[in-house]
Amino acid sequence: MHTPAGQRRQNPVTAPDSEPRGQGAVTAPHRSQRHGERSSGVASRMGGLVRGLTGSLAAGLLVLAVALGGVQWWASTHSVPGPGIGVVIGHFVASGAALALQTVADRRRDVVGGFAALGAFGVVVAALVYWWWL
Repeated sequence: MHTPAGQRRQNPVTAPDSEPRGQGAVTAPHRSQRHGERSSGVASRMGGLVRGLTGSLAAGLLVLAVALGGVQWWASTHSVPGPGIGVVIGHFVASGAALALQTVADRRRDVVGGFAALGAFGVVVAALVYWWWL
């Protein structure tokens, strides 16, 4: 049985349009306070751009690791030297670390999220420099 919204019983502690009742009654915080959201501004737009960039780099590193895995498999089936199993595993480990850090960066909009995005960027750059330029 469906009860119309106007006839539903309200919680007496946090009922809308009423004062909290009872000793020590607490109202729920506003949504923006619960989730740490900011109003839209330059800082939040810049944070979105940074998270988008680092997310793209982390996903690109995963694509590169999968491609290297395919090349290694093809090389081993054709008896030619491939990139090497260590290189493939290293790329997968680096992409896993970058994606884990990016997940934290996407879920947190505070200093921890900023450092996680910076860490994801650092892992991608370190992997590319180590495996491709050294």
